[in-house]
Amino acid sequence: MDNPEQAPSEAQAGVGHATLNDSDAAAREGVLTIVDGCVALDVGTVPVFVNGEGKWDGETLRYGGDTFQIGDRVRLTGSSFEDDTGVVIPAGCDGMELWQVGGVTIVD
Repeated sequence: MDNPEQAPSEAQAGVGHATLNDSDAAAREGVLTIVDGCVALDVGTVPVFVNGEGKWDGETLRYGGDTFQIGDRVRLTGSSFEDDTGVVIPAGCDGMELWQVGGVTIVD
């Protein structure tokens, strides 16, 4: 961004990507939201998609043939991790829990 003090719009928000091993060891639930340009769960968790499998088009999150919207309550399977080597996340995601996504489902 040209002006770091300017908050990013929803169209500028992004998701994390990494080249990691697939995993479904645990789960996190929360509402998809945008925090300072970072697509995250309202519980402070950033979904990081393995090998670029998750796509954010500025309005919807696409993963595994499904589409999710901001405001959807979702369950992420996978696992948290701390070694962010090779992880690319928007600056607004700094300090949040990183979650390697193994799956995404809507929670009723």
